[in-house]
Amino acid sequence: MNPRRPLAVLTSAAVLGMLAACANGGENTGASNTETSAAAANNSGQTTENGRTLEGNLYLGEGLPIVKEPVDYSMMISYTLGKRDPNDMALYKERDEKTGVRISYDYVLATAVNERKATALASDDMPDMIANILTNDDISTYGGSGMLVELDDYMDKYMPRLKKMLADNPEVEKASRTPDGKLYGFPAPNAYSLWPGDGKYIRTSQLINKKWLDELGLAMPETTDDLVNVLTAFRDKDPNHNGKQDEIPYSFQYSDTWAGNFGETVFGPFGVIGPGTNKFIQDGKTVLAIQANGYKEAITYAKKLYADGLIDPEAFTQDASRYRAKGSAETPVYGLLNGWTGDLEVGPTRIGMETSDTVEYVPLPPLKGPAGTRLWNNSISGLNTNRLVITTSAKNPEVLMRYVDEMYEADNSIQEVYGMFDHQTKKLGDGKWQGIQSPEGWNGEEWLRDTTTRVLPSYISNEMAENFLGPETPAKPDGETKKDSLKYRFAEVFAPYAMDAGNVYPPVMMSREEAEEIARILPQIENAIKEQEVKWITNKGDITTEYDGFMKKLDGLQLPRLMEIYQGAYERWIK
Repeated sequence: MNPRRPLAVLTSAAVLGMLAACANGGENTGASNTETSAAAANNSGQTTENGRTLEGNLYLGEGLPIVKEPVDYSMMISYTLGKRDPNDMALYKERDEKTGVRISYDYVLATAVNERKATALASDDMPDMIANILTNDDISTYGGSGMLVELDDYMDKYMPRLKKMLADNPEVEKASRTPDGKLYGFPAPNAYSLWPGDGKYIRTSQLINKKWLDELGLAMPETTDDLVNVLTAFRDKDPNHNGKQDEIPYSFQYSDTWAGNFGETVFGPFGVIGPGTNKFIQDGKTVLAIQANGYKEAITYAKKLYADGLIDPEAFTQDASRYRAKGSAETPVYGLLNGWTGDLEVGPTRIGMETSDTVEYVPLPPLKGPAGTRLWNNSISGLNTNRLVITTSAKNPEVLMRYVDEMYEADNSIQEVYGMFDHQTKKLGDGKWQGIQSPEGWNGEEWLRDTTTRVLPSYISNEMAENFLGPETPAKPDGETKKDSLKYRFAEVFAPYAMDAGNVYPPVMMSREEAEEIARILPQIENAIKEQEVKWITNKGDITTEYDGFMKKLDGLQLPRLMEIYQGAYERWIK
């Protein structure tokens, strides 16, 4: 599988500590002196060329190209929201030319990942690299079976940047290694994705149409009962003034595991973060949300919202494109929604901290439940382990080690995450960078992914995050800092109610045996929970009379064994 193309690219305290690292991604000082390089080459039987050490076709140390003569490799990759094939992305074409390492990308749709992954790893013709496809469990399974290349064997000689980054970020390394200490995957830690920080990491926002509230003379809801009243008014009183009852009081995307589902909005007021398959720590034990205190009350509340016509009938079946298309229509129809910031769901000009001529949607702070509980998910993220692996099909894997290590250089990391220089970003000098405003007709995510997939290895340290400025705007002609950004300000609304970091299930890597057992057990359990949960909410079942029987069914699907595995891995992590 190697088609050719023409030459043309936790604990909260511990997680916070992992990102206190220097911005340059690590420098290789051992090859900076020509005489030292020449002496090392002579001792090892290597040669020198233009002051650089040459090992066969591969240049060692810093500098480009990586190879004397161009070489070709293949990569299977998956990512979402892309408009462009990776083979046509300008940043990757430029990287091909600069490095001499030409990559042929096999782009896999998210809906086909599992099938394509299984087929590729079962064949004799695996891609040389796999990016953003393998899970942590896959890493343990396939790494332990000899299909993936161990990175430690190449670290000292070929990957100085990766080595330094891991040394500066011990939590990244801890989360990246298998239980037997093996490192197979390249991580992509990103301090910019920790919002707002200090132990509180907010992924999901809930946004309410404040203009509709004002139009109807309603106060911002504070309790679950208040929300019922507000959503009912949105349903009945034509707040978008088009003479139609087309308002959708509350919409979300149930299948979205990132930021678009109702796991906080509906469940949080009852002291649990859903949906039912979500796992966390309660009273020192690993539980799924369906097992947790408050779950039945949350489902009963969701059932009422649905029965009263306050939840979008498509919320449990729609995909991202449908969810966003409805919300981005010229006439607003959503009263309440979930998303990262809501820009993809309703458009970037309609969201803000307060209403204006264009801004309609503002953050709704977490609601208070019947017992006074307010809870929001603490989504410890930014570690981004195992973004890319090198398979044992790759010839001369040391070439790819040098190639990937270059991605951790600061400018390369910035461009991978925020887009190519002079397109999506610009280099200001003095260790600073700035985004470029997306053109009219592009949402922010599509604009960033015009030149890069945003999923290959990279490293955005704390210092780099602070030195990356947002686009210049009339309101901020010099650009905004991270703390000025809308996402940061949104996150501050929810952070006071975030789950304690000690209750968040850590990013622990399973052993090969654990991963294989989970792979056998988990899909049946997850599918059963999702199916039953939707039935209970959409009035096709009754949780009050069916819950105990359903939990016995899950026991028969080996739920107790699954939780035993999770608990053992959790205890291994905290020790």
